[in-house]
Amino acid sequence: GRRDEAIGVYDTISATYPRPQDKAEAGYRIGMIYLDLRDNPGAALTMLDSVTTRYAGGLGYLRALLARPDAYIRLGELDRARSILQEIQTRNVNEDIAEEVIFKLAKIAFYDKHFDSAQAGFNRLMVDYPRGFYVNDALQLMLVIEEAGGNRPLLHDYSMALLFAERRRFDSCRVRLEQIAQAEDSSLADVALFHLADMSIERQDSTAALGYIDRLAARFPESYYVPFGLKIKGDMYVSDPGRREEGKAIYRLLLEQHANYPFISEVRKKLRELEWDPKTG
Repeated sequence: GRRDEAIGVYDTISATYPRPQDKAEAGYRIGMIYLDLRDNPGAALTMLDSVTTRYAGGLGYLRALLARPDAYIRLGELDRARSILQEIQTRNVNEDIAEEVIFKLAKIAFYDKHFDSAQAGFNRLMVDYPRGFYVNDALQLMLVIEEAGGNRPLLHDYSMALLFAERRRFDSCRVRLEQIAQAEDSSLADVALFHLADMSIERQDSTAALGYIDRLAARFPESYYVPFGLKIKGDMYVSDPGRREEGKAIYRLLLEQHANYPFISEVRKKLRELEWDPKTG
């Protein structure tokens, strides 16, 4: 939490270390402090632009290059973010970066309400990088587009909710998600309830999160998102000594009934740790 001191250390590294790679890494990390911890995308861009202009090479340079579109999205400048990503696509980059660029371009298309283009981008990512880092995120957004069934006003509201969340306008995001959860067309209500729960956890409001998860499970017991909600609930319960057994029971249920979900390895590991008796090994 000592952000000013961290920036001071990185400034010292940038000023005194001889290697351009170290200077680029230090500059990138200062930029990310401004972007993620101080919520100041303008200051972040100033630093990231400096890195990409002065140090053309190294991991810090690549990280800064990829972070610049995120800062522009936070400022609401989607066209600028898109143009940077398209320029990166013209370079000879590794598979991890290529996948990230495809995902971010598809996500921007989703924010811009170009849902067909977004779906094509997510599908391309899943075909080209079936084991990639962004596959699960792409799959969930593809499911959203399919479940909306051509209801563009509903997709418009969901797109705005996600953009508000990325821009850290959480109150506006919550209002949009509640509208979707209560809409006459309930195609995306389960998705909205899950995101409301997830956002409540990020905002450290566990009571609200549990309420949204219970609403999700009660209204849509067969939803793809219910196991994700149960995972959140299990995580909260195992952290509470008074409800730890309830949390372990949720973990066992997930292992038995939802073994194909992407979080299942984490659940298995946590349950093993919780049930390990140090007296017997």
